[in-house]
Amino acid sequence: MKNVVLASLALMMVLVPYADARADVFVGTLQEHEIEGHVSEGLYIPTSYTGILETYTMVIRNEKNGSTAEVQIILPQGMQLVSAEERGGWKVSIIQPPSVPTPVMIWKGGSIDKGQSERFVFTVRNPSNVFVYYFVVVQSYEGGDNDAWRPWVQIIAPTNIAGIEFSTVAVAAIVISLALPFIERGLARIKGSSPSIRN
Repeated sequence: MKNVVLASLALMMVLVPYADARADVFVGTLQEHEIEGHVSEGLYIPTSYTGILETYTMVIRNEKNGSTAEVQIILPQGMQLVSAEERGGWKVSIIQPPSVPTPVMIWKGGSIDKGQSERFVFTVRNPSNVFVYYFVVVQSYEGGDNDAWRPWVQIIAPTNIAGIEFSTVAVAAIVISLALPFIERGLARIKGSSPSIRN
């Protein structure tokens, strides 16, 4: 059964539509997105920056009668896996099928009952290109059923240098470039009007 699922993953990366309500991907620590212990819902857009080490938390919910017995997550092409966490009885293995360009993380040993959710945490180095990247998630249930979908993250270019926003740096550069001719003229006048010393 596993071989059938893995053989289908490459096709899923193309054929599976946008993420449905069973999974959400969060950037950084999930506590940043929680209010009184519950994940904050709403217009959250998962966004991160090119080329950095980033931790992602995938929240997987079970909306079926059978328990979830296995979760597989495939990284988008260009992401480099650094580590994947084991927690709550879930043990993770990492494989590299020949038909898939990035590693597949497989969690087993835990269980998600109907109406419950579980968090799966992993760290990657983000791609170097600005783009919207899709994960492939396969949720397997006791009895052999599978669900698959494609949660996404938006990777953008960094917006600051040493804590200073690029927009601030850009404005400062424009102001300096406009003011430079006036500064040079002022210095020239000062130099020209300074008294000379005669012996």
